[in-house]
Amino acid sequence: MLKSDAGAQQEAPTVSVLMITYNHERFIAQAIESVLVQRTSFRVELVIGEDCSTDSTRAIVEHYASAHPATVRPLLHERNLGMAANARAVAAACRGEFVACLEGDDYWTHSDKLQHQVDFLRSHPECPACFHNAEVVSTEGVRIREFCTPKPSALVQVIDLLEWNLIPTVSLLYRRKFAATFPEDIYKLAMQDWPVALLLASQGPLGFIDEIWAAYRMHGGSAWSAKGTAQKWRHVMAFYDTMEKLLAPSHRPTLRAVAKRARLHLVEALAAEGKTGPAASEAWHYLLTRPRRFRLPPAQRIRFLQRLARWKT
Repeated sequence: MLKSDAGAQQEAPTVSVLMITYNHERFIAQAIESVLVQRTSFRVELVIGEDCSTDSTRAIVEHYASAHPATVRPLLHERNLGMAANARAVAAACRGEFVACLEGDDYWTHSDKLQHQVDFLRSHPECPACFHNAEVVSTEGVRIREFCTPKPSALVQVIDLLEWNLIPTVSLLYRRKFAATFPEDIYKLAMQDWPVALLLASQGPLGFIDEIWAAYRMHGGSAWSAKGTAQKWRHVMAFYDTMEKLLAPSHRPTLRAVAKRARLHLVEALAAEGKTGPAASEAWHYLLTRPRRFRLPPAQRIRFLQRLARWKT
């Protein structure tokens, strides 16, 4: 179990758990409890950024902070900051050698998770971070599937993360010293987990532990799920634009190729929403941006150009 509150007061935490929460009254207690039951040989602190929820989330957080004052450190914002600014504030408050990520609607499923991950990083000094598999669950906690399918290699590199984020955020543990290298630009993006994973991988390989020790909850109330498909793809395009500035030049050809494919998805999403003007604009952008080679099969290319001609009339 976590060390007792009385014995932990003078001991610096080895792991800070970075938790952001907003309107998670149905889930936040399970998330917090999954931290409190961790069995470790070191001290753990749980830093919770409560972003002015309109439900009873804040009261639940305050209850746990009162019951476990040496473990649970609440950041009770006076106004709603939004997900990015909340995450930034919590990250700045973390004091541990390592930082573990856990959002208020997810939870851990194994009580030795943190101990195993810290042991891994201590035995692999070349790795700035490690992660493990997770199960995807419904709002009610019913298992849907494994998160990591297909499973990644034992050591994940930047190239493995450019097309999609294969890392369950609920599983990530990283060395806090690398957080100082995170640029301000990533906090302007709609998502922070993917750029954080890429920036960590730019410092060294990320270790993958092939165990299911956490649950990632899918529900309509999450900030990302609430966005429309075209809006999501616009955020992905913004992500690629930002990462092209932040990653080494050697990654630019791959970044531009995957960004071009993402723009094609944006075109299709806009067309499906009946926004033919923006779809046509993005389609021309797709045709003209590098890499120049048109990547669609011939038959699909003809249909694409026919649709573009209709949109422009």
